[in-house]
Amino acid sequence: MKNYSTQGSISIKKLRTGATLFTEFQMLGGALYQGIDVDQTPALIVPDWEDADTPNPVIKPVCRASDGAEVKLSAHKWYYNDVLLTFSGSTDADGYMMNSGDYYGGYFGIKTDGTLKIFKNLASKDNDADDTLRYEAMGSHNGENALFITNSITMDIQHIASNAFSGWLSTNHSSLNKTLTQTKVSSEFRLGGANYNNEAYTIKWYKNAISAANELKNADNKTSDGSTKFQIANDTKSIDIYRDGVDGVLELVAEFYYSGRVQCVYGITIKDVADEFKIAYKKTGGNGGEVDANNSVNVEAYICQIDGDIDITSQCSNVVWDLDVVDYETKLVKRHLTGNSTTITNADYNDGCFELTVTGGVDFSY
Repeated sequence: MKNYSTQGSISIKKLRTGATLFTEFQMLGGALYQGIDVDQTPALIVPDWEDADTPNPVIKPVCRASDGAEVKLSAHKWYYNDVLLTFSGSTDADGYMMNSGDYYGGYFGIKTDGTLKIFKNLASKDNDADDTLRYEAMGSHNGENALFITNSITMDIQHIASNAFSGWLSTNHSSLNKTLTQTKVSSEFRLGGANYNNEAYTIKWYKNAISAANELKNADNKTSDGSTKFQIANDTKSIDIYRDGVDGVLELVAEFYYSGRVQCVYGITIKDVADEFKIAYKKTGGNGGEVDANNSVNVEAYICQIDGDIDITSQCSNVVWDLDVVDYETKLVKRHLTGNSTTITNADYNDGCFELTVTGGVDFSY
């Protein structure tokens, strides 16, 4: 019997060959984020992707199998808010074919390998909430040539003000595995439309949610056998995350400080797709699965073996749960759980929060 630790949840697809597919997006340009101040005329949008000096988001889909082989992808399709983007015409000097049609025509470009580039601002007075980009393709692996691949990524759109700070995080690799063992998470910081990246801001880093127990510090960045879990840069503006610091899924939270106080928070997810286990959740009750004045939602966490997507909780011993109910927007812990279940009621939203998450980890023997 061995001891394990795991966190969060992860999406997988099973191959008939017994291997497991993991699809991620490599961010090769600017962060997939825009802030908008709708009170200005015209609306202030940052970063401005139509400014020649601003790096545009470039999203490259990559799919690998658990045996380490890269899965060949073809028949690439991209959907923006569930609308299929169509591409036609000649390519530009960098190899991008532009999308056509009435739906955001000329906003996106695609390469033959499925890489998508965003050329124009997506945030606007009429589009001031998060967007979704969904990717679909066919994959081939070890003689299987009709594997349907899909994954989605969210574009964060936040309301900002000309006198308010905003910060966000980006990384080239959101998934680690046996060969890709570390990734750097970088930050950006702005006051309204002004770039504050070179200013003396600092960041406190947290695992899963903001609390003293969850803060990451370089003094505590080693495992019991001496392996590095993470390394915070001297200026605290970036952090290197290693596989030993990711138990399945790491919800990394940044708390941005400037002039001696917190200005904003932002979170990003890092996965270890080579882990054997994950935490999964069952949700029951509610009004269509949501909380209202008369209906509560019950949430139960369980330990899941990724190979086969099997609930193994009843087969585990020495199980110690460490879960939190977290305000999705502020990343602050509302309450701590020592068991694996909780009930979310209407009273949990009385302080003005609009969305809660249950997140955390579990130690167990199996």
